[in-house]
Amino acid sequence: RRGQPVEILISPREGTLVARSADAQFLKRIEIAKPLTISDILPHLPVVDPEAPRRVIVYPGGAPPRIGIELSTPAGRKRKVMVDPVTGVPLSQ
Repeated sequence: RRGQPVEILISPREGTLVARSADAQFLKRIEIAKPLTISDILPHLPVVDPEAPRRVIVYPGGAPPRIGIELSTPAGRKRKVMVDPVTGVPLSQ
C-alpha cells in the first residue's frame, strides 16, 4: 500500500468536488444535486474570487486541512460541512 497526496478540487460554478491522487489512479467525482449549490468555500481567502475553483492538497500521514463548504438552496437555507482537522471527520452545521 502506497500513500500518495490527494488533490481536492472544489468548483462552485460546476457544483462539483473532485478528488484525485498524484498518479491519477484514484479519481472520485461528486456532483451536488440540483437545486443545491456550493455558495461558499471555507476558509475565506481575501484575494480569491469566491466562484473560482479551489484546490486543497491532502498529504498521507499529515493533518487534514480545516476546509469546508457551504451548501444553499434557492429558498435561502444553508448548511456548512467542515472537516475537523484533528480527527478528519466531516461535521455538519
